[in-house]
Amino acid sequence: MPWRRWTDQDHLDLVVRVDATSARYVTIVIGAEGVQHGLVLYPGGARRTGLAGRRPGAPTPVPAGCILFYLDSPAKAPREFVAKAARFGWPVDADLTPVWLTTGPHGTADLDHTAAQRLTVAIAAVLAHDRQPGDSGPITGTCTLATGELAAYTLHPPR
Repeated sequence: MPWRRWTDQDHLDLVVRVDATSARYVTIVIGAEGVQHGLVLYPGGARRTGLAGRRPGAPTPVPAGCILFYLDSPAKAPREFVAKAARFGWPVDADLTPVWLTTGPHGTADLDHTAAQRLTVAIAAVLAHDRQPGDSGPITGTCTLATGELAAYTLHPPR
């Protein structure tokens, strides 16, 4: 469980490659404070304004292009996500329900195909990184997407 090891002050530098297209994100594991467990992908390779000096517990700015994934109790998650998770095979009696969305110029939206693939690769990268010993360096790896396509990642730990 990465949120036991990483906090939202640990900014991971992640590059995902799908279909020979690379995308870079500042990736933050959320949940160390016990609120919601998940992952936020901020587009671009540099820390966003407002992230570096952010106090723990303060609201996190979410600019357009972010990809968010978190686990919430079914009672607190938006109903459409509870229903979607069930349609996708998530156990209806699970204690937590996945919520995934992206941000655009007009607010939040459902993930498109590209964002879903990038989130899949990001989750694989963070889980692989979490299995590494304490002060390991950058890691690279691959994961197979639902289409059977192979995607790749490089993740640099916080400095």
